[in-house]
Amino acid sequence: MKVAYQLGLFDEKITDKGPVTITPFSAYAYDNYFRTFRNNHSASYDWFLSGKNKLNGHVAFSGYDRNKETCLKDMVELEESELTGPDFSDETKFYSRNIRNAFSHVDENKNFNYQGGIDINIEKGTGKRINSTASMQEYAAFASAEYKPFSKLLIRPGLRYALHSEFTIPLIPSLNLKYDITNIQTVRLSYSRGFRTPGIKELYLDFIDINHNVQGNSNINPESSDNFQIVYSLLPEIKKVKLNSEVKLYYNKVKNLITLANYNNTSNLYTYINIGHFTSQGVEWSNTIEVRSFSATAGVSYTGTSSFNESLVNDLSWYPQANGSVSYNYKPFGLTTSVYYKYNGKVPVYVLDSNGNSLKQTNEDYQLLDVTVSKKLWKERVEIGGGLKNIFNVTDVRRFSAGEIHNGGSSSSSLLPGRLFFLKLSVNI
Repeated sequence: MKVAYQLGLFDEKITDKGPVTITPFSAYAYDNYFRTFRNNHSASYDWFLSGKNKLNGHVAFSGYDRNKETCLKDMVELEESELTGPDFSDETKFYSRNIRNAFSHVDENKNFNYQGGIDINIEKGTGKRINSTASMQEYAAFASAEYKPFSKLLIRPGLRYALHSEFTIPLIPSLNLKYDITNIQTVRLSYSRGFRTPGIKELYLDFIDINHNVQGNSNINPESSDNFQIVYSLLPEIKKVKLNSEVKLYYNKVKNLITLANYNNTSNLYTYINIGHFTSQGVEWSNTIEVRSFSATAGVSYTGTSSFNESLVNDLSWYPQANGSVSYNYKPFGLTTSVYYKYNGKVPVYVLDSNGNSLKQTNEDYQLLDVTVSKKLWKERVEIGGGLKNIFNVTDVRRFSAGEIHNGGSSSSSLLPGRLFFLKLSVNI
């Protein structure tokens, strides 16, 4: 049996210093302090019952605790006192648990194999910003099989059934086909039915601090989708050079898409809405090359989206994306250097006007560049590293209404906190 455990901790304190008020007799300010602590735990296992049967699964827990404190600061004496009451302090907590277990029967000498299991998700939130307490539970069972009628063709059907404490979830099927044209060429076709219920945060949480103003919407509905995909893969190997080239065509049709929308152009307030009918389609081309200690990836995509709602009708619009990375591993020193690049084209976003109607606008294009360096020590059990993220210092992107691309009528939305420097330490016990 193999057992693994992962732990992730995050601790953050944000200080929002208010403006100073000066009177003939005093000078004071109201300062807000936001403290956020996240902890993520995950334990997984693989238990080989025999050469053909296996049990695997995991248990995961995620906790989120956020406190707000307001203090009155005397700017003359430089002393501060904490203020109490519902308007000055608040604590919000979220907990999520996931349990997943599966039994697999895999016999490479047979043309039929199968898998089945259970999936349990539990969410709970407490706090003033979500009206005291909210909770959700989902209990699901799933099954899939693999059938090889002959050596080059693989058929994989799947089925998922779930019970939810707040919503009715339909039976969710999927079907995947894989055909090996040659030993280096493969074609995959797939269809899957999708269904997503809104989470507690999307329904109830009002997340407000100096950088965010996102309000939950208890009236949003679950989204459902039909997803089609065809992929052609070419994996040649020339001497010691490994290549992987892949072309993907896809089409997604979504009903009641859940997405974030901005309240008009004059505020930083966002909320969740449903887009009645939303479609996306496109093509992706990705490539990877590996030569000894050097590796590089490059990819481009062209995506078209259209949407329809009671207050929103948008014809198909297209936008490009591109990405690439280069990595070199200098093995004598255990040193790895990587560069990551991404280009995002003009992407559609959604805005609510003063009457609550949905409008589609367009974000301007932008580029991101990251550089990282890492080194392994102590027989590769310890890794230290650091780097720069968002080297181009992208913070805000302009947003244009239809027909405004070439004039000065535009607004902006926050995207990233700016250029970041980071250090990393990981220990493999």
